[in-house]
Amino acid sequence: MKNQVIAKRYSRALFTLALEANAVEQYGTELDGFDKVLKDLPDLENALRNPLYPAGVKMTIFEKVAAQLELSPIMKSFSIFWWRKGAYSTCTKLSIITTC
Repeated sequence: MKNQVIAKRYSRALFTLALEANAVEQYGTELDGFDKVLKDLPDLENALRNPLYPAGVKMTIFEKVAAQLELSPIMKSFSIFWWRKGAYSTCTKLSIITTC
């Protein structure tokens, strides 16, 4: 429940940034792309969530994925924030659109 409340707050903030930048569709597309990669490569998601891997290694992997997906600076920062919080799964494109 607490994660959902936090996710809603950050989703609203991201949506506000997207509105201000006239980039709602772009950010949605970027989230879709990232979610698709995680669904298509479950080993990648497991590696990024695995506490046995050092944070630096996970961040290097994430940075390479973000570069390949050509995430905008806002989406890259937002995604890094959520990975560090361990809450990426609570903030999908659907939650961003439906909570704002």
